Amino acid sequence: MRPPLPPPPVSTVAALSALLARCPSVDAAAALHARLLRSSRLFRPPFLGNCLAAAYSRLGAAPSAVALLRHAPHANIFTRNILLVALLKSGDLQAARRLFDGMPDRDAVAYNSMISGYIDSGQTGEAFTLVRTMFEVGVRLSGFTFSIVLSAVRVARHGVQVHTAAVRHGFVHQNVVVGNALIDMYRRIGLMEHAVSVFWSMNGHDIVSWNSVMLVYRDGGQSSWVFECFRLIRSHVFFVDECSLSTVLSACMDAKDLSKGEQLFAHCVKMGLLSNPLICSAVISQLCVSDRLVDAVWLFEGMATWDSETYNAIISGYARRGLMEQALDLLQWHCKMVFFQLGLLLQVC
Repeated sequence: MRPPLPPPPVSTVAALSALLARCPSVDAAAALHARLLRSSRLFRPPFLGNCLAAAYSRLGAAPSAVALLRHAPHANIFTRNILLVALLKSGDLQAARRLFDGMPDRDAVAYNSMISGYIDSGQTGEAFTLVRTMFEVGVRLSGFTFSIVLSAVRVARHGVQVHTAAVRHGFVHQNVVVGNALIDMYRRIGLMEHAVSVFWSMNGHDIVSWNSVMLVYRDGGQSSWVFECFRLIRSHVFFVDECSLSTVLSACMDAKDLSKGEQLFAHCVKMGLLSNPLICSAVISQLCVSDRLVDAVWLFEGMATWDSETYNAIISGYARRGLMEQALDLLQWHCKMVFFQLGLLLQVC
């Protein structure tokens, strides 16, 4: 009887797992896969197989991950969790649920994956049922669980229930991701005062928190608070991103504060931010409101690509000046481009 093969050196396994974690493409992962197959002892433990499947799944080749792990001889909890994610990314929700139901040990990762899969497919009822099951079987909900569930809330009663559970688990004040998800949820269902209350009760904020509460103030017509939050962001030395600037620019238009809008426009030019479509759309709208349609058209025509927001901004500018023929021509061109892109997408599908 042949003695068993010795385990591969720890340094080799660590190096290969690091390479798989940083794989830039499916071809690179496949090349490493081929090298692993030539060394059977490297593939004997499940660890590298799990790393390879995770790389395939991350790079958009979920079917390859499924094929690799479906009949893995030494499957463990990590193998089954990676396979579950791969099945969900492949769109096979029923197979994912069968795997989930048959798992001997389901942790928070497995529940979160399945809940996310149901929400992505529009089956929010099934998602909420799984959350209740987590409570019943004693699996601890994570901050990620709450952020997933909050993204699916559409009714105020459900939102308050999830918020209460998050408070009871100690996530609202300490976990910035859950706090941000609560702000976004309350804004989405129109409970602006609740969103503001969550923001100011948080022990710490990131730029997403500030952007979210600025959107709440803007949607609530409180432009002065948008400007104050923007000032606080800069005083806290946060990096002002595209969402921050576009929100403040739209607040300037709502408040008819053209001087602030001009200052922000100058800041965007100075920092070279006009190449960003979101910021550029907001600047074009600002220029149109300021009766600088010529400058808005010049900026629009100089953009490398246009999206719906950009088209809407310049079309509204033409309509504001009563140039309906130009507005309709541009709208017709935009519609043609949308249908052309849709046709290309259908050919690929």
